[in-house]
Amino acid sequence: KLSKMKSLDQLTKENQAVKLVQKEAKKGKGKGKGKGKGKSKRPTGPHLPRTRVSTEPLKGQVLEWKTKFGWIKPESPIDHPLFDKHRGKIYINVIDLLNRYSLDPGDTCEFQLF
Repeated sequence: KLSKMKSLDQLTKENQAVKLVQKEAKKGKGKGKGKGKGKSKRPTGPHLPRTRVSTEPLKGQVLEWKTKFGWIKPESPIDHPLFDKHRGKIYINVIDLLNRYSLDPGDTCEFQLF
């Protein structure tokens, strides 16, 4: 009795089919997906609602400016529990600027504290 031999093409196709079935069987939610949707995302960034902390405009000096944000050092310390959070520097975003699109380090500026 001669056994029927399979061609290399047939073996390759069968092997690919087996691997595809195994891959589909393993397929879950993927790496790092967890069990469900989890917590809903909260809004972040400069577009959050804010409340004004200062009643009078404050003055300070621009320490650094990146493309869309920077840091200001106020002329005098501010009485606020989070004042030392960033070593006394105050974050400013480009959307907070009036009639300007950037600041230069060393500039003196007037600002409201939110």
